[in-house]
Amino acid sequence: MGSSRMMNQIRGVFFDAFRTLIDLHPSYPGAFADVCRHFGYPIAEADVARVLSAIEAAMEKTWRRDGDFKCSPELLSRRWRALNSMIFSAVGVAGDAVALSEEMEKRFDSGRYTRAYDDTHEVLEVLRQRGLRLGVISNGTPGVARCLELAGITERVDFVLVSALVGWEKPAREIFALGLEAVGLRPERVVFVGDHYEADIRGARAVGMEAVMIDRARRAADPDCPVVRDLVHFRRWLEEAQDASES
Repeated sequence: MGSSRMMNQIRGVFFDAFRTLIDLHPSYPGAFADVCRHFGYPIAEADVARVLSAIEAAMEKTWRRDGDFKCSPELLSRRWRALNSMIFSAVGVAGDAVALSEEMEKRFDSGRYTRAYDDTHEVLEVLRQRGLRLGVISNGTPGVARCLELAGITERVDFVLVSALVGWEKPAREIFALGLEAVGLRPERVVFVGDHYEADIRGARAVGMEAVMIDRARRAADPDCPVVRDLVHFRRWLEEAQDASES
């Protein structure tokens, strides 16, 4: 928690989407394996999981090196398909990788794999009942907006900003500024919750927000920010931090 932050003055909570409020069901690797089976490839979820982390890390390294966080639906679609093609090729379906990537994008955009975490709706309702302004700021293709709607998130928050639809990706200051503008709050009145250190934590801090990392997979390597296990843990952290600032 920021040493100078008066947590009892917090009036809003903004969230990342995937791995924070929603995720793919039964899992991210499972969705890829499902598409493979649709095309007749008997690829197991474990096969995808073995290659996924390294490929995602390589793509992210390129994204961070480029440092240009302007975006568009077309750009993010190309990037998403390139990532998917690399994953499909790595598990041995290189001949159909492009077709599988297009099918994966269609299924993702349809929301068929998206589920809210068990604690998401309850915690959003509790925070809203306490008078906090809520929003979602997510990097992703336009399909993320549909995923959030079908998962029952959109109706429970004040705004949803998806990078492909607003032209900026986290950690760009511009996308966080749009969220603040949507609810009329100053950054020091807002806590941001997300799973990605560079995009979520550093991005939110750069505009003056408090930032909390959610680590549902228990993978955080001792980051220099508050870490919570899930949204119930975050709610308790917020209540305790606010109580402490009043004492």
